[in-house]
Formats: sequence, C-alpha cells, structure tokens
Amino acid sequence: MVDVQCGDRIYRNITAILFDKDGTLSDSHEYLRQVALKRSRILEHQIADRAPANFTEKLFQAWGFRDRQVHPASMLAMGSRRDNEIVTAGFVAALGYDWIEALSITEAAFAKAQAAFPSKQEITTIFPGVLPMVQRLHQTGLKLCILSADVLPNIAGFAQHYQLDSYFDFYQGAEPGLSKPNPQLLDMACAGLGVKPEQTLMIGDSRADIELGRRGKAAGVIGVSWGWHSPFNIPNADIMLRSIDEIQVVGA
Repeated sequence: MVDVQCGDRIYRNITAILFDKDGTLSDSHEYLRQVALKRSRILEHQIADRAPANFTEKLFQAWGFRDRQVHPASMLAMGSRRDNEIVTAGFVAALGYDWIEALSITEAAFAKAQAAFPSKQEITTIFPGVLPMVQRLHQTGLKLCILSADVLPNIAGFAQHYQLDSYFDFYQGAEPGLSKPNPQLLDMACAGLGVKPEQTLMIGDSRADIELGRRGKAAGVIGVSWGWHSPFNIPNADIMLRSIDEIQVVGA
C-alpha cells in the first residue's frame, strides 16, 4: 500500500489506480469527430427517403457534437457504443420505422462506420506525459487498470500500440448490458486486480467515471480535464486535476 497525492489531496493506503481511457489516457477528439461524421453520412444514405432536412442536425445535438467539436459531457464522449445506438435508433424510429427495423438500421450504420477505422489506436493518440506517469506509478508497486467504456480489443490495442501493456495489470471494458457508471464494472476490475474497492482510486474525465467510483466505494474519485481544450469541473469529484504531473506517490 502507498500514499498517493492528487493535487492537494493525499489518499492513504492505496493498492491500485483505475484509469479511464478516452479523454484521460488518450486523445479521442479526432476519432470521435470522424466517427460522428461517418455515422451520420451512412444513416443519411440509409434513410434518405424519410429523413427531414434537419435530421443530422438533431442527431448531432443529441450526440453532443457541436460546431464539429465533441462536448466533454456528451453522450458521444461518455456513452458506450450501445448507449449511442439506442438513442440514435430512437431518432430513426421517429421517422416511421418500427423499433426493430430502426435498431437494425442503426446497428448496421454504426458497424459500417466502425469498419472504416480498423486501427482506432492510431487515431486516439496517447497524451504526452502518460507513459512516464504510468511507469512511475508501476515502479511503486501500485496495481494499474484501464477501466473504459470501450470494448476490450480496443483497450488492449491502445495499450500495446503505445507500449503501456507491461505496466497495466488488468483491463475492464463495457459488457453487454453493462456500462458506466454501473459500479459492477469497478467490482469486476477490482476482482481482476485482486484488490478491494476501498483501496483504489478512480481517475477519469467524465461524470460517469466519478459516479462509478463513488457508487463502487472507491477510496477516491479524481476528475481530470487535461485532455480537453478548456478546464471544467465534474460534479461529485473529490478534486479536478489539470495536469498529469499532479499525480504523485508520496509515501509507502
């Protein structure tokens, strides 16, 4: 167990740190922007005979994609792919399709858009300073985990591509019917690490990360905004960090 300082707060007797991936370890802005545009174009083509002129604009509003930029608290940034599919299918169903057909159209469009980006990790680049931070934390004996709303292949692909895989002990992604902020994901990650939730810190850039950690009874829930253009606050976070260097081990 070690003591970890995050900003001006010190957490005692910590055995593991769980990191969100997109927006925390990786810069996902360009990937999310490209995916949003690709999904919308494919959907427009599939429902061209029924879609009103403002259909894409309404989709973008629902996704949180404004002025070709992704809002940090948006469904596009925070939600799982399934979350985005369900909401999008609702817009498609409103055009007169039955629910099963609307869901099928949406799933096909999302799958086709995803296929256009076979190497997500090349677009979601690692933030400067992440690798040294992870190396430093690993050397203290802390167990490290990536707990992401993404799927496991993408998590593993990112870690391997940026040479992080030897420093992380476990990956936990979204499961069918199970996504952030459900605390079961934290329980599963802790089980994989062999630690207790109350000995862990949850670090992420979204309210879903903070609520997951809070509901899962983590020792600390730390918000970060270093991956976004402007600083912001997340409700219920213990503290907001603006720099990767604000995470330090200060004692054993």
